[in-house]
Formats: sequence, C-alpha cells, structure tokens
Amino acid sequence: GAMREEGYNVGELPDNPEALLRGVVDSDMAADSGQAYGNPKEAEKGSICVSVDNLQEWLPRASQQAIESNWGQGLLRSGIRTMGDQLLLGGRVFGNVWIGVQPPLGIPGDPMRLLFERDMTPHPQYVAFYKYLENDFRADAVVHFGMHGTAEWLPGKPLGNMATCWPDQLLGSLPNVYLYAANNPSESVLAKRRGYATIVSYNVPPYSRAGLYRELQSLRGLLAELLEAP
Repeated sequence: GAMREEGYNVGELPDNPEALLRGVVDSDMAADSGQAYGNPKEAEKGSICVSVDNLQEWLPRASQQAIESNWGQGLLRSGIRTMGDQLLLGGRVFGNVWIGVQPPLGIPGDPMRLLFERDMTPHPQYVAFYKYLENDFRADAVVHFGMHGTAEWLPGKPLGNMATCWPDQLLGSLPNVYLYAANNPSESVLAKRRGYATIVSYNVPPYSRAGLYRELQSLRGLLAELLEAP
C-alpha cells in the first residue's frame, strides 16, 4: 500500500497482513524442516538456497576458517538448515522486497554463549542470510522489525567495530533501518553502535489486565462451583 504509493515495486501482495505473515512463517518452517530444498514452488515464492561455494566466495578466508573451527569443516557440519551443499533461507519475495525471519542463534540451551565468547562465530546459515542479501539479492537497505534481533549482539569488540567483528561483517555495507520500542533506549543505542542502525522508535501498546479467557475462564467457574458445593 504505502510503499507502492511511494514508487517501490512490491509486486502482488497478499489480501491482508495476516496472510503475508503466515506465508513468511510457512517459508521459515520449510527451511527449518528441509522442505524448501529443491522445491520449485518454494523457490518461486522466495525461499532461497545458498550454495557453500557461493558463501565461500562471499567470505574472507579468515572468517571462513573461524566459522569452521566452531561449526565444522566445510560450512555444512552445523546441521542448521542445511541440505546437500545448500544452506536454506526461508522468505517471501514481493517485487523488489524480500521478507525473511532472522535465523536462530543455533546454540540450544545456551544461546547467550554466542554473544559473549569472543572466539565464537555465527553459524554458516546465519552468515548466509545476510551475505545473500548483500551479494545476491543486492538489497539497497535492510529493515529489522521489532525489538530485538541478534545481529548487533554478535561477537566482536563492544566499542568501535573492526572489519573482523561479526556485526560489521554482516551489516557493515547495508543501510540498516531498525524499528525499535521507545521504552528500551539502552539496547537501541547498542543497535546503533554495533549494528549501524537508524532507529525508528515506536510506542509500546498500552498495558491492561489480561484476565482469563476461553477454557481457563470455564475452568475457573467450575472450580468456584466445586468450592461452593456442600
């Protein structure tokens, strides 16, 4: 709607926001399950397969070696959204806009380890996500929706990114617009400092008492009857 009016090519959009969101979630699930591999219908909708050869071309040799030391030789040993020699990215394409879900950190039970161990690296599929946007899709800009993502928390220096810091390697050349909740200025500063983000603040929804709903409300009534029974 609004983007089309401003002259952007957004292709043929779904009838409503819920359908768009459902399509993006379905594509992410297809990448996670491997169903997107070699699937022409998914590819037509926007699911992406990045070959290991392409990822190697997009990465400096030192960065590739660092990833392999943490996730296994050949960039395919992590087991995270990989099939054959392909790294699977879930997404939906609308004209010149590609919408995807930021990859998981990939460390079950201890995701914060990736954020605080300087020798750690993001896994290959995570790296492929951003390198695809830069080198294949050739995005003019990236828009991160919602507080907060993980790219700005990746290993590297806390102040003054260097070219070897992972936020710099993945976001350094991409204009980054970040929709961030206005009630969390401390972490939005980090998104600006380490993720080079231009912050667009939004107010959080008003809080109200949630109360009970559906089956829980019925259960409460049944319990009240039980307690009042002679």
